[in-house]
Amino acid sequence: MVSILAIVAATLIPRSTAVHEHRKLEVSAQQVVFALRFARSEAMRMGDYYGVRLSSADNSIRVYYLNTAGPPIELFTVYHPLDKNAYIRVLDDRPFSAGVEISLSEFRFAGDPQPRESVAFAPTGDPVGPLNLGLMTQGDVKLSYGGRSVAISVAPATGRVTLP
Repeated sequence: MVSILAIVAATLIPRSTAVHEHRKLEVSAQQVVFALRFARSEAMRMGDYYGVRLSSADNSIRVYYLNTAGPPIELFTVYHPLDKNAYIRVLDDRPFSAGVEISLSEFRFAGDPQPRESVAFAPTGDPVGPLNLGLMTQGDVKLSYGGRSVAISVAPATGRVTLP
């Protein structure tokens, strides 16, 4: 009986590892989508500016409050709704996303010639630039892992976040 269990375990463990590796890209993409949708919904719910910074330098996802009382300043004082910690996710620190890279985080805005790694959402839900509050003209994120990639888009007119 013990030998049968050992054989079953030996055949299932490699499969579960392969499934786990295959799902890393999907899980990471869902984390990015959730952060973008959360920031947009907070902006509309609170009637203020909230945004997301996606850093390819350290593979991080950060949700922030955009203080517009003077020159816009990103304040990383937003808390994740589930674990109540600061909404900062470093993909390499999480077992289901370790190794996944933010290979592209490019948001372009009217009146700003430089692409940015962050996007803010106005109280209306519209995506705007974190520096000049100009309307977004392009919003693309690409995650890569193991020779595969997935693209996430933010619609310029509505802020709708899509994952194919």
